[in-house]
Amino acid sequence: KNLSAIQWLSQGPASHVQFDIIDATKMVSTCATKQGKKLATLKPQPHVNVSRFESVLQSHLANYGFLPTLEYQTAAQEGLEFIANQFSKVIQFQGNPLNLLYPFGSYPLQRVSDIDLCLIAPDTHSQIEWITKMASQLESCGVKHVHVGHSARCPRLKILLQYSETPAIEFDIVIALVPDMDVFTNPTEKQVL
Repeated sequence: KNLSAIQWLSQGPASHVQFDIIDATKMVSTCATKQGKKLATLKPQPHVNVSRFESVLQSHLANYGFLPTLEYQTAAQEGLEFIANQFSKVIQFQGNPLNLLYPFGSYPLQRVSDIDLCLIAPDTHSQIEWITKMASQLESCGVKHVHVGHSARCPRLKILLQYSETPAIEFDIVIALVPDMDVFTNPTEKQVL
């Protein structure tokens, strides 16, 4: 819908305005440094011209700390694996724990912020019951900052994982209930991340 609206604008009322569509997932690689830390930077794609706007955007993102350092990326991956392993214990999942989680929001776009995460669970319990069980599991592992949001529309779990080498990372976790028990009884070994 957004692309159609932009195309309509470029041909009609705003024909004097040029629109550039940027695929942010293809803009990033790791090679520059800022203050001794490696940063994700612009990665030219084959057959893609990097516009001046993209270069300026990339520069601003780096200057304001919105591009992940290698340390941040490593800590985020460790956090995702930790959460997946703990949740697989909660739901007694025998397959690859990473198949239970799906990051969304700014993290897949490689932006530095909290990490939004959807965990899949069997529909044997409600979302809030799974979230409460997961909160207890994380607290038993020593996670100190655990908050259960009891929203009627979207119950969620907020946790803060602290690291010795990088700043703490906040994870916002929601649960999607899956009625198909084959997902949990016949797990595949495909890795999501």
